[in-house]
Amino acid sequence: MNKKINIPAIHDKDLKEILEKTNLYEDFQNGTLLCFNCNKALNWDNLFAFKVLEQKIVAFCDEPDCIENSNN
Repeated sequence: MNKKINIPAIHDKDLKEILEKTNLYEDFQNGTLLCFNCNKALNWDNLFAFKVLEQKIVAFCDEPDCIENSNN
């Protein structure tokens, strides 16, 4: 990833735009964007967080273990 994106919080109405800008929207819509921790398919109801790891944006679902791991 060439430029840093700082997104401390995202309003629901802005999430689609963020997903599009990060090239994740198509995978999200197709059900192929998976939680980095548990590999559960992410959707509008269970998406919890984004994180940059090794210059790649990854996402986490709202399962308690995944929430905990997204903060580490």
